[in-house]
Amino acid sequence: MINVRPEGRLGNNIFQYVFARIVHEETGLALNYSVGTKFLKTPKIEGVQGVGEHIVIQDNRGPVVLNDVVSACRGKNVLIHGFFQEKIYYQNRRQNIKQWLGEIPNSNPKTTGVHIRKGDYKSSKYWDLPDSYFLKAIEESNPTRLIVFTDEPNYPLVERLVAMGAILSKSNDAESDMFLLGTCSDIIMSRSTFSWWSGFLSCASRIYAPRTNVGFWSGCDSVLEIDSNEYRYLNVEL
Repeated sequence: MINVRPEGRLGNNIFQYVFARIVHEETGLALNYSVGTKFLKTPKIEGVQGVGEHIVIQDNRGPVVLNDVVSACRGKNVLIHGFFQEKIYYQNRRQNIKQWLGEIPNSNPKTTGVHIRKGDYKSSKYWDLPDSYFLKAIEESNPTRLIVFTDEPNYPLVERLVAMGAILSKSNDAESDMFLLGTCSDIIMSRSTFSWWSGFLSCASRIYAPRTNVGFWSGCDSVLEIDSNEYRYLNVEL
């Protein structure tokens, strides 16, 4: 049986679920973990019951070799503990993952959704993005309609965009916003697992993402840069 020790919030939990789901698919072990989201399919799954005490699969923010994990887990009880934010697990399984979780339909054509995450990011140079990144991405997208998703509606850039005619999402619900962002024909990501999953599960024509020079997910060899034609990576100096 596969259990998961959840870490972080919604985007992190989806990474943990999907990694555990990959292990389930490769081993047939029961998956005893689900994520509480009303828009994505993340069910517990019946399967082989393991034997013995849990073996712990932990990434410590570094990659694990999936073939080695699968070999170690067969027939065992498994505890997944970590973040597992590495494209090597997911990129070549994108269509399978869309089937597992549910592909987000492109139901907002000619619409750009921009995720401006501030809040806890403002105190960290490794996560917070400058206004210039969002403005450049919006300019390149040239939207007919712009929807802003943010945890800080009073942030000056957000107020400026709304004054210029942007629509501010007021759902106050991360699950709803993650799904609605993914329905846009163009998506502008923050450096965030929230908007990463919106893009990855979407059918968007263009997905703008920051390529930063420092911190997690930095550089052209970033562990979460998906190699697909719809992704547009914009260089950001922090």
